[in-house]
Amino acid sequence: MAIFYGGIAQVIAGIMEWKKNNTFGMITFGSFGFFWISFASLLLLPALGLTKAPQAVELAAFLSVWGIFAGGLFICSLKMHRVLQITLLAVIILVVLLVIAQLTGNSLIQNIGGLAGLVAGGLALYIGMGQVINEVYGKRIFPV
Repeated sequence: MAIFYGGIAQVIAGIMEWKKNNTFGMITFGSFGFFWISFASLLLLPALGLTKAPQAVELAAFLSVWGIFAGGLFICSLKMHRVLQITLLAVIILVVLLVIAQLTGNSLIQNIGGLAGLVAGGLALYIGMGQVINEVYGKRIFPV
């Protein structure tokens, strides 16, 4: 799912946003699409015996870069709708918690990070479905 729906589908969505001249959508979808492809590769390649597994510090560094990126998107979202702001804030919280969990080995923090990921994913689903429903009905049913 990370490769095909989280990755490839989001890259395609980013290309579609580019065709609509939506730079924010292009960068967000495209980048997170490639995040999921690269993250899945970090986990799959060692499982296939093709490379060594990333150490905790290496994975924390990888995630930290994405946290900084999400921070930049959050700043951009301050001129956009509130649900998007909250979603990106949840992503930042998710990444911070996962980085801390990687650096400390604390499974409770990792589980809390997982919950933050569920919140972020749920909010992203709300935004996506809200936009589709609003478009189908031709009026604002969901505040997005």
